[in-house]
Amino acid sequence: TREIITTPTHRFFVLSEDGKIVEKFAKDLKCNDYVAGIKEWKVEGRYWKGKEWCEFLGYLTGDGAVGKRSISFWDSDKRLLEYYRNLAISLRFNPKEIKKSKRKNCYYFRINDVLLVKSLTSLGLKAKSREKRIPKKVLNATNEELAAFLRGIFDAEACVYFGKGKNKMKMRKTDKDYNLHHIIFSSSSKRLVEEVKFALLRFGIETTRIKEVKNRFGVVYEIRIIECESIKRFK
Repeated sequence: TREIITTPTHRFFVLSEDGKIVEKFAKDLKCNDYVAGIKEWKVEGRYWKGKEWCEFLGYLTGDGAVGKRSISFWDSDKRLLEYYRNLAISLRFNPKEIKKSKRKNCYYFRINDVLLVKSLTSLGLKAKSREKRIPKKVLNATNEELAAFLRGIFDAEACVYFGKGKNKMKMRKTDKDYNLHHIIFSSSSKRLVEEVKFALLRFGIETTRIKEVKNRFGVVYEIRIIECESIKRFK
């Protein structure tokens, strides 16, 4: 989408000065060349387990933890936890009541289910934070199921930025200042951010290049949905 690693003899499609599409080796590319990229990634996915299950997995990937005998969900937004607890009930799980954490300023609920833990572990969802990935089953699922997964993981790991007068952004050095509303997705797992970036292309949603950001928790990686048409598609 925004970045690629190739050999010097890899061929690219480039727009010439007279408007024709020509081939160029990577070693011959110059600054200001217009290179063809991917705006939408069309995949014929296969139905897996339904959008409710995938949305549940999305939120679990972002704000959940898989233990030895149970899984738990944590969030400062109690209403969001109530939504996913009800989703767990609709999937015929037996979640515990939502409780307030004594040590953290947030809420949590658990699901005690050894078979569910085993199933989630087989999908790779017991990985450490920096090793999280989108399950392959989800990436190969239908657009409806993948959209549900993305909805869940964005609930957990994303935020909406509302442009304000003092916080202006420049897309390029030649751009003017813009008060842009946009969506930010971040994670300590760079691989997860890369896979979310590619998954969004299934819906023609473009994102910025992956950026490394340091905060009080350490290093995280983020992408942003800034283009207006992409924000509409995300909605």
